Amino acid sequence: MNPFSDEYCRKEISDFNCPSFTSGKITIKKVKIEGRCDDFLNVNYRAGITAIEDCPVFLKNNSIWMSLTPMEIQSQYLPILHGKNNEKVATVGLGIGYFTVMIMGASKVKIIDVYEIDQEVIDTFKINFSEREGFSKVNFILGDFRKTFKNKEYDFCYLDPYQDMLPDEILKDYEMLHKENKIKFLRPWGIEKCFEDIQEAPQDIGEFISMNTSKLKETYSDPEYNERILYMLNDKEHFF
Repeated sequence: MNPFSDEYCRKEISDFNCPSFTSGKITIKKVKIEGRCDDFLNVNYRAGITAIEDCPVFLKNNSIWMSLTPMEIQSQYLPILHGKNNEKVATVGLGIGYFTVMIMGASKVKIIDVYEIDQEVIDTFKINFSEREGFSKVNFILGDFRKTFKNKEYDFCYLDPYQDMLPDEILKDYEMLHKENKIKFLRPWGIEKCFEDIQEAPQDIGEFISMNTSKLKETYSDPEYNERILYMLNDKEHFF
């Protein structure tokens, strides 16, 4: 199913099935997505049949840390796809637990090491998902990953400890993780946003992204548009 579609987003929210939760500084609530809500690679507006129900929102100290909007779902489509197809996986930053939950039931996955700095976030995940298939594969490593992620070996690592996408520190973190460990494939959150800076990319990608970030566009009713985005993401995989 194409991740740039209403159906996919609704199915992911349903399959993730994250309960509402409140304890200490952590709150998870459900909201209906309407109005301006950007997709991963374009501006979007949702109303009526394009609204998304029961989107889980993860808050720490009443500040939104992560929400399972279409942008979040679309931006994690490829990391989840890779995660499901590797045996030894690491993820840096647990958040609401979407990436971890969606790969831990995959038959090919044997180990998932989760690097997380906040014990309450880990405890929340355990309360909400310990009964799910594949939970026994998950190991939690508490602390700052810049200190704890050393001398490890993984098939795939998803780097997502940041509240914002592609911050400056990602370059040093990326270099450090490769230098200190043996990681076959390391993917930071949102790396596809760099498409327009890749010389080998199709010439129309820069124009394509620019066009779709300059005005409101309802993409979910346009199957041809959805297929084009998915093709671009998959076609450029060898760059990452």
